[in-house]
Amino acid sequence: VHGALEPLFPGEDGKLVTSLDVTFFTPGGQPAAEFNTMSAHVDQNKHDVRPGLAERNTYQGVLYVWPAGPDGLSSTTVVWPGSHRDVWPDMMDDPAFVQTGGMGLHYSEISSMANQSNALGLASAWAENARRVVVPPGGLLLWNSRTVHTGWRGGPRLAQTVCLEPASRRPAAERASKLRLAALGLPACHWASAGMQHDMSLGAPGCFNPTGVRCEDVSKGEKPDAVVLPLRSALTPAAQANGIDMDELRGLVDVEYEHLGMWKCPEEAVGLLEASVREEFKEYL
Repeated sequence: VHGALEPLFPGEDGKLVTSLDVTFFTPGGQPAAEFNTMSAHVDQNKHDVRPGLAERNTYQGVLYVWPAGPDGLSSTTVVWPGSHRDVWPDMMDDPAFVQTGGMGLHYSEISSMANQSNALGLASAWAENARRVVVPPGGLLLWNSRTVHTGWRGGPRLAQTVCLEPASRRPAAERASKLRLAALGLPACHWASAGMQHDMSLGAPGCFNPTGVRCEDVSKGEKPDAVVLPLRSALTPAAQANGIDMDELRGLVDVEYEHLGMWKCPEEAVGLLEASVREEFKEYL
């Protein structure tokens, strides 16, 4: 993955940091779909007030564990090729995105545009130009965050979202925020230079999630496929260090955000977070 991204950032000597978004997982046996609800969007807002996030070229990635084949039987990503050049600039003129950018929001969906006439025109062009992406197992899909895209739901999927940026873009304060995400096992977002917690996980306890699934056999031993195995809702994050004060770490689950998912680490919490993450993971933060 690093080898694929390094050429996009010449002059950085390969010094890249990483963020991991949510994992895409739809279990096998799920039916394919012929239609999906319209949710085409871009993940970069020209008016975003958060430092550096409005103007930088960033690239989102999805590493496919399971393939998305040409038969259309798998969930995958849908993109509008070239839209980062000729569609995104026009979208950013819409008053709705000027307003949301001022609130520190990057997600900009066509259906949320204030100018509904323009939105209908873009939706029609999306239907004509969008393409489901075919990716082999182990393939890495990359696109500019200004590209109009969405997820296609229908059929199985196992893939991991990933973003890499130069370490020179990532301030020390954002590194501290990323330490919290790594220690708690919480997903980040579309920038490796920012410690933004994914908005789908705001309020989530991460590795402290107490819920789970109990074992059950509704067929009383007659049908092996009817057995439900016990499951934990969260595992210990691979980046979490051993022997840390879990009660203190639990105190960083509920925090105050300056913008959506953006937390500023207080000075007194830096030591705890440094001790809570394994050394071999820190170079990627």
